[in-house]
Amino acid sequence: MVLTREVFHVNTKTIVIPVEGMTCLTCEITVTQALRKVEGVIGASASAKEKSAKVTYDSNKTNVHKLVEAINRTGYKASPVRNAKPKRNEEDF
Repeated sequence: MVLTREVFHVNTKTIVIPVEGMTCLTCEITVTQALRKVEGVIGASASAKEKSAKVTYDSNKTNVHKLVEAINRTGYKASPVRNAKPKRNEEDF
């Protein structure tokens, strides 16, 4: 019996997206759930206190534009930070 190890290259990035209009826990849950439904999102959390959402995603499957669209569809206002570069993480699993 031969065992093989498959190696997956994941190109992950983490970005903080400003979100206007969140005021409570329900707002945070709504934004977080919308982001987690986007294909390629690995993790997401929104904070009404910080007025932002932190998202870790696979840049081979999605991009910041799609993340912003997902937030805006919930009724909150999101826009990418200009001149901000996402943190890039590369891992082999």
